[in-house]
Amino acid sequence: MHNRRLVTAVIAIAALSLAALAGCSKGGGSPITTNDVTLGSDTAPVTIIEYASLACPFCAKFNNENFETLKKKYIDTGQVKFVQREMLLHNPQLSAAGFLLARCSGKENYFKVTDGIYKADEEMDQTGEYSAGLLKVARSVGMNQAQLDACIQDERAIEALNTRVENNMNKEGIHSTPTFIVNGKQINSTGGGVPSMADLDRAIAEARGAAGAPAPKATP
Repeated sequence: MHNRRLVTAVIAIAALSLAALAGCSKGGGSPITTNDVTLGSDTAPVTIIEYASLACPFCAKFNNENFETLKKKYIDTGQVKFVQREMLLHNPQLSAAGFLLARCSGKENYFKVTDGIYKADEEMDQTGEYSAGLLKVARSVGMNQAQLDACIQDERAIEALNTRVENNMNKEGIHSTPTFIVNGKQINSTGGGVPSMADLDRAIAEARGAAGAPAPKATP
């Protein structure tokens, strides 16, 4: 985590973030590409895009309190396709290293890694043991220290991450995390920056209706 090249790259993008905040407007929701990591059916009538930072306490709150319910209720049942896009706010070094690790772990482990980091965020912040925390998460998906080091020092991966983050800021107009876009429409959260399940239920129902999708069958 203390690799100089990683820190330099992240500091550069963090400075860009600060410069971009003043002039950008709410946006987001561009079409899904091969650069995106997704969960759920490609034929789902509703797509939710979350712009998130792995060091963002509000993103962690959403993950730890609401994401599993969202997944079971909507993603696993084919009603929602979920997309997470990277931002580097709050602690850019941690967020960058976490996203690099998630990408290195493979699509099948991506959300397991992000979940592990979110759940370890508070302890890492309290102890300052970021490297140890990341290694613990890496080991949970079968990676060792050498593999973790190689992953977060990969210059091509760092450059690609920076490009995605720049795009999310400058082209998508995203300036805070978490930001949620449901079928192109940003959720107005009632939960202090974190959408409640009621917010999500309402947004998903509205998106289904606008798309002309039939109501889901009631479960017994």
